[in-house]
Amino acid sequence: MRKLIFTSLITAMAISGSATAAGVAAQPAPSSPAVSGYDKAPWWMKDSVITQTGLVYAEVPANRASFNATFLSVDDSSDKAQAKAIEQTRALNQALARLGKDAVRVTTSFSMRALYEQYKDKDGNKVENQRGDKINGYQVSLNLSLEVRDMSVLEKAYALVMAAAPTNTGNIYFSLQPTNEQNTWMYTEAVKDARVRDALNYALDFEDLNKNLAYGGLKRVDSFFWGTELASSGLPQGRELEILNGLKDKVPPEVFTTPYANPVNGDPQKVRDNLKKAIGLFKAAGYEIKGNRMVNTKTGQPMAFEILLSSPSLVRSVQPFVNSLAKIGVTATLRTVDTSQYINRIRSFDYDMIWYVWGESMNPGNEQRNYWGSESANQPGSQNYAGIADPAVDQLIDMITSARDREEQVAAVHALDRVLLANHFVVPLFYSGEEKIVYWKKLTHPKDLPTYSTGFPAIWWSSEAAKQ
Repeated sequence: MRKLIFTSLITAMAISGSATAAGVAAQPAPSSPAVSGYDKAPWWMKDSVITQTGLVYAEVPANRASFNATFLSVDDSSDKAQAKAIEQTRALNQALARLGKDAVRVTTSFSMRALYEQYKDKDGNKVENQRGDKINGYQVSLNLSLEVRDMSVLEKAYALVMAAAPTNTGNIYFSLQPTNEQNTWMYTEAVKDARVRDALNYALDFEDLNKNLAYGGLKRVDSFFWGTELASSGLPQGRELEILNGLKDKVPPEVFTTPYANPVNGDPQKVRDNLKKAIGLFKAAGYEIKGNRMVNTKTGQPMAFEILLSSPSLVRSVQPFVNSLAKIGVTATLRTVDTSQYINRIRSFDYDMIWYVWGESMNPGNEQRNYWGSESANQPGSQNYAGIADPAVDQLIDMITSARDREEQVAAVHALDRVLLANHFVVPLFYSGEEKIVYWKKLTHPKDLPTYSTGFPAIWWSSEAAKQ
């Protein structure tokens, strides 16, 4: 899993980083990148924590190289000049293509300018006589931008370009573009321990927030399909239990023994008890409080992360959570950005924790892959904001999409909901149990409204018209 997410319908805070949780049979991780002597064991790659805000120095071989070359051609007409430039690089493009389209990617761009007659001004400087009847010819600049994705062919690609005698070339720039395998490994290592994620939930005092900000008008979300027949409850039974037994070695054991329930706060004693539980979970995951800071016992690195928000209006709901975390030595900071920046950052998974709402369907299907599936974990623009890459979750999604009847579909959704909850991928938030509307007193409606809608205007009518 990649990130931690606040979520509501499901509303939650999503954690960035852990693909597999404690109690889950983890998939073999790729070998870790070699690191420099500066930091022999980067803590955020090897310990069960949310990625620290800051820099870690690691030495990883580059797997991308890029450079450009420019070819100039001149002729008496623009068409001839362009054709000459294309012909000049035709053989080069063919040679580069033989190296493999995936190994070397070439982007071509053109620019053109007219060459005017020149004269000397009174100071002896040459000046172009920019008149339509004073054009001597045209110069075309053809620029080839090369991205070498297979480092084994870099030297050959560069030699081919130089052999084509470009007018000028740029420097070679090296970069690292992590593969999906590397990304999954790093995200999994960053926040792989479900106890850490669970501990964060104990620090959220929903009852106090509900009382002070909503006058008791909110309800805590305790399911990814909250408020519907698709929400899991109690312990698994019947067909749902059969499905989970088939995945017994891949799901947390508490799936079979402990119904999911959010911590309950609301008074000072309960708050203290829950914070103690949070500290206990951190301790079991390898943390301790030193100097009023929650630190990793092996590395000494503090537990700290940033919560990215899209609107200042959310600060009043999240700040109490930040204050609560501070009581147990966890440093959480808030950052509110404008809409465009927020969209770009969540599309590229550039955050530690965000507030997000997933809208669920009464007929779940392939959208579940986009929310929780391994294929979408590293796919920019997907809604798998927690970076979940879990084999049990993938199998349950397959069962949902291939269910032959409603009964089988509901059982599979219940199982998926239960597994997602047991892994603590999110910190569930809240939702209102009512839809608040203002309407004209002359309108009326049936006593029993649809379960998931007000039915307006389809089943509302004028009370005066009904009397006629």
